[in-house]
Amino acid sequence: MSLADAELTTDGSGAPAGTPRHRINVEGAAASFTCAEDVAVLIAMERAGVRAIPVGCRGGGCGFCRVRVLSGRYVTGRMSREHVAEADERAGYALACRLYPRGALELALATEVAAARRVLRAGGRESMQD
Repeated sequence: MSLADAELTTDGSGAPAGTPRHRINVEGAAASFTCAEDVAVLIAMERAGVRAIPVGCRGGGCGFCRVRVLSGRYVTGRMSREHVAEADERAGYALACRLYPRGALELALATEVAAARRVLRAGGRESMQD
């Protein structure tokens, strides 16, 4: 692990001192953030004050925080198969509330989440079938 990918923290993020932290980039987001290996990506994003991934139940059941991991190493916790099928998981999809980095990550919002966000930003004028 390189120092660019991990840093030791005592910043009050909830991660114990000495826990490796990894840089998380979300495609299209203005800011990146760091995340400890024992903290879910979604929780680290909220703690950093970054608004890049939609937030839902935070428990792996609603699918609102569905992302695709474009690059990097990670593990996942239990996720609803209704929102992330086994084939989706093999293709790199995960719920950010159940995603734990093991190195720097590059993420993209799942296409259906990105489409819904565009509709909301356009005040409901854009078709969901983009």
